[in-house]
Amino acid sequence: MKNHIYIILVVLLAGCVREPVQPPDNSPVTQSPNAAYILCEGLWGMDNSSLSRYDFENGTVVNSFFEKANPGYRLGDLANNIVLYGDTVYIAVTSAMTIETFRASTGKSVGRLKFDGRHAPRRICIINDTIGFVSDLYSNSVIEFNPKTLVKTDEIKVGPAPEGLATLSNYLFVANSGYGDYLADAPKAGTVSVIDIRTKQVIKEIYSGPNTIDLVVNSKTNKLYSAYRNLPSKKDSLGGIVEFDIFTLQETRRWLTNVYGLALSLTGDSLFFLDKNGVSIINLRQPNFVLTQFILNQNDKEFWYSLAVNPADNTLWLGNARNYQINGEILIFDISNPVSASKRFTVGINPNSIIFFKKN
Repeated sequence: MKNHIYIILVVLLAGCVREPVQPPDNSPVTQSPNAAYILCEGLWGMDNSSLSRYDFENGTVVNSFFEKANPGYRLGDLANNIVLYGDTVYIAVTSAMTIETFRASTGKSVGRLKFDGRHAPRRICIINDTIGFVSDLYSNSVIEFNPKTLVKTDEIKVGPAPEGLATLSNYLFVANSGYGDYLADAPKAGTVSVIDIRTKQVIKEIYSGPNTIDLVVNSKTNKLYSAYRNLPSKKDSLGGIVEFDIFTLQETRRWLTNVYGLALSLTGDSLFFLDKNGVSIINLRQPNFVLTQFILNQNDKEFWYSLAVNPADNTLWLGNARNYQINGEILIFDISNPVSASKRFTVGINPNSIIFFKKN
């Protein structure tokens, strides 16, 4: 699903915006303080993105949580990314051209940033109370906004079709995907733009690889990791993971592999990533470590779509898209003994990102 037919998708996305309507189900919403939120992008053009909430206190799951907590609202079409800052959750909804926000503790909406014109918000990065960024596929830029007021404040041009964002120190890193084959030959495609947040200037582009989408920073070692998938037209070619030193902005290591997402261990010693066989791992402490299969997907007709490490108990959460057409599920693995999933539960269609909230 993440490698759609690019030309068709880019041309038609803007025509899929729908306003919120009354949801059919207004059943009660749980309100315990500790929860996981799972964003499910749904099917493009079907206006069926949704949010699931897993309650850690009683083990219950509420699907379509956003609609149930906010009667009369819907996320809209193609929700792509969810991030948490303090008690506020931000969701980038690409086709609807919005950023939806709500309180993690209550589920109640606190506002919406609606982009005018032709935009396609993809990934969000919150720097502080007054500075946030969202990558925009259509404008080849990152848009700065105020996370409190939900007002656009600036726009910084980067490479073609920016997607993943990450930050460390005074830098914002931007993955210039080129959107697969569509803009693969455009200048700066396959690079990571480095923005100085203080001056809002691009100070460097560092080469990653074709179709670079995901970025992760390791604050413990001051390293940046990018994942590139190569081009859909080159069916037999591998993507890869690249390590950069943040102080020098130079490449330090590279691994060739099929890669579909990244998650850093809590200690910063290991990097998990999805591949065609399940989940693999890189031991970052070993300079010449060979990639190792960590969890094998036993069902070749099911597709694992997202992953995240729960900081509360050091478990690995996987979003299983199944066949991309029906409700997905979450699989939870004990990282110390990942033989089989310790828990699984059903969520919405195509679970693409997971965050964890614990009320202080």
